[in-house]
Order: sequence, then structure tokens, then C-alpha cells
Amino acid sequence: MRIDRNLAYTLAPKAPAHVESQVFADDTTSEFGLVMLGMGEERWQYPDLANLWHELRHNVYDAHDYLGHSTIEDGREFDDDDDRAIHLLVMKRLRPQELIAIAGMRCMIKESMERPLPIEQYFSHVFDGAPLPVGGIETSRLISVELHLAKQRLILQHLFATAYADALGRVGEFRYSYGVMGDDLESTLPRFVGLPITRISDEVPVPYGTEDIAIQADMATFRKNYGEEAFGQLSPIMGQAYRWGSIAEASDV
Repeated sequence: MRIDRNLAYTLAPKAPAHVESQVFADDTTSEFGLVMLGMGEERWQYPDLANLWHELRHNVYDAHDYLGHSTIEDGREFDDDDDRAIHLLVMKRLRPQELIAIAGMRCMIKESMERPLPIEQYFSHVFDGAPLPVGGIETSRLISVELHLAKQRLILQHLFATAYADALGRVGEFRYSYGVMGDDLESTLPRFVGLPITRISDEVPVPYGTEDIAIQADMATFRKNYGEEAFGQLSPIMGQAYRWGSIAEASDV
């Protein structure tokens, strides 16, 4: 998981003009649009958005030299776990006809005991003898390059809430998801986003050339922090955008 506010918009790929109507439809004022791209290959039903998502990943990972474990194609980053992940993308409208891909994340779903999630492989000392069950969830590629802190908070909250709502529909009720991240996020996610996490392993080397920790996230409590009424209004429909904010009130661009 990487939240990058240092290079910010320089890493955010610009969208073709026609993507505005795809994300915002007849809405001419909203600043942000979060699109659930679907599971695995479903995302390619929206090729412009999917390409922006993979380009954003490449830009951020290349800036931090995390690409050693990835496949790179035409400035886009992929890996072998994309086929078993829910993909989400957040678009930001800077002004009419000018959109950038500002944030995104994916949630990998364990489909068989023969194919463990990355966290189970990197932190085998934690999961040996107690592997995650089929349907286990690991969040990864959490990326945001938004500059404005309050807007950053909403982006991350909406990403986690939408991913959780979609995963519930795919695997049924679950409480915990898992993740691999730098320890700098260990206090940020609970305090800033309202996502309670527990460290389940100290740092170990991972294939991105970093040393990261393993965490367990309490999604059920996050749902309460997010608000049951707000959560109940979420209906992740593939290809449709949840929109918020106002470009008329934007003051950070």
C-alpha cells in the first residue's frame, strides 16, 4: 500500500476527453468519481479506465523503484494477481474536459487453497499451519496522489468502503482483510481513515525491494466508523461511478 503526496499530480495520468462522460455522465459539477472496474478480466470492459489504472500504478511504482516484481507493458504495471482482484479507480476532474486518475486499489480474493495470497507467501511464518481460507481478502495497490488532506481522507474511505461492499457480495460475510505495507501507514490508516488495523508480523523483505509489515484490518468496525447509513447507500455496480465534491469549490488546483 502506498500513499504518495510528494510527487502528487505529476504521477497522475491524464484521461482522454471522452472519459469524462463515461465517469460523470450528465453531472457537470462533481470533482471525484470512483469506478468499480470489476473482478479480474472484467476491468477490460472499460479499457480507457483500466489502462489509466495500470498507468497510475506504473507511475507511482516506478517513482519509488518498486517495479522489480512487475510486468511492464507500454507504461502500465501488471502482475500475476490482477486476475483474482477487484479493481477500483478514482478519477479527479480538475476542470471541465480535464480529468486525471488520482487513486485506486485492488482487493485480491483467495480462490483455492493451492494458490495462497501474496501475504501468505511473504509472511509464511505467520500463516504456516493456519492459512487463510478460500474467500480470504488481501488489499493491495492502494495508491493515492491527492494533495488535499481532507479530500485524501474521503478518497481512501470511499475506496475501502466500496471494496468491502463489493467483496461482501462475492464471498459473503467476513470481518477481516489483510495487507502488506510500510510501517508508516500503521498509525495513518486508523487515525486518518478510521480503519482499525493490527500488526501480525514485523518487517520482512518483500519482492518490491522494501521491508514491510503484515496487517489485519477490521472491516466490520471500519463499516461502523464509515457509517451504516452511508454504507447502506453503497451499491457497487461495475462501470458506474460514485461521485462527490464540487469543482466549483475546489481550491487546491
